[in-house]
Amino acid sequence: MLARTFQIGLILGLLVLSGCAAKGSAEGGDSASAPSVFYVDANLGFAIKHPQNWQRSRPGERQEHPTTIWSPPAGYHQDLSLTVTALTPEEAVGGFGRLLEIFRQGQPAFTVGGNESLDLPDGAARRVIGTTPNRSWLLLLVTARRHVFILTASAPSADFDANRGFFDDLLESFRILESP
Repeated sequence: MLARTFQIGLILGLLVLSGCAAKGSAEGGDSASAPSVFYVDANLGFAIKHPQNWQRSRPGERQEHPTTIWSPPAGYHQDLSLTVTALTPEEAVGGFGRLLEIFRQGQPAFTVGGNESLDLPDGAARRVIGTTPNRSWLLLLVTARRHVFILTASAPSADFDANRGFFDDLLESFRILESP
């Protein structure tokens, strides 16, 4: 009961904060000037900030892990993407190496360019930067007691550096919805 009350309170708090959120900061585009909002997924146990005008989708049934994808509206001048993939702790046995392996199943040409550990209030994380032949990626691999996530922000390599601060802000807004 206490855990459920905590989750409901957290969700309500995030919804209130989303009304006060700052504007997005991706450089050079109309999507960037849209107010940011929090998306809350109580079923998968996370919340994340994204530009209000970005469109959310979920891949079809063939997807092995529940994944939520956000992208700018049609006609936006850059091919940006934000994804959150949820896994169970059992799927992540092997830690961050296993999570990177799962990501590489969808991006086999991914090459790691940088890798650093992060301490989050809700668990441990690793920030990984890398590339595929035409895209650059910023990954956040997150492990907690009951939830494990792979977050990605990507852009064509020519646009990545211009959007890096924006991507950092999006990934830093990620919150795990877990009771203490």
